[in-house]
Amino acid sequence: FKDEPLPGNLDIADLRFDSQQRLWVSTLENGVFLIDFQNEGIQHLTNDKYNRNSLLSNKTLGIYEDTQKGIWVATGNGISLYDPYLFKFNRLTQNELPYQLTMSEVSQIDKDAQGNIWFATSETGIFKIDNCSGAVSHFGKEDSALSSNAVYAIQFIGDQLWISTADSEIQVLSSGGDGL
Repeated sequence: FKDEPLPGNLDIADLRFDSQQRLWVSTLENGVFLIDFQNEGIQHLTNDKYNRNSLLSNKTLGIYEDTQKGIWVATGNGISLYDPYLFKFNRLTQNELPYQLTMSEVSQIDKDAQGNIWFATSETGIFKIDNCSGAVSHFGKEDSALSSNAVYAIQFIGDQLWISTADSEIQVLSSGGDGL
C-alpha cells in the first residue's frame, strides 16, 4: 500500500466489503476506491466520459454486492453495475431502466430476505425490483408510510427496512407483502 495510498481529502459516502474481502470505498467526488488487502493493492475507479464501461459518475453514494458477485454502485446519475468477470461497468441510466423506475440520484442499494433489490433515491423515494418477476414497485411519501421522498440510507434487518430521510428522521417499516 505504500505506493498507492488513499488521498487524504476524501469525502467517503459508503464502505462495503465484498465476498472476496475487498473493501469498496465510495466517495462524493472521487469515484470508488477498491482496496484488495490480500494483494495489497488499491484500484481507483472513476468516470471517463469517453468510455461507456467506466463508472457513470464520480459522485458515488452507496455500494451493494448481489448474489452473482456484481457490484452495484449508486451514483449521482444512476446506477453503475460492475461485472467482476469482465472488469467493467454497465451503466443503468434513466433511459436504460424500466419505465417505472424514475430515479436520478440513487443514494443507497440493499436487498431483502426474498432477494428483491431496493433503491433509495434522494428525490423520488424508494424503488424495489422483484427478484422473480422483475416488476418494479415505487414507494413515495404520497402512497406509503414513507415520511419523505428524499431517502439517504436504507438497510434491511430481517423483514424490517430501516430508512434515513432528509427530514432527519429514522423510520423502521415492514417490507412484508408488496408494500411498505
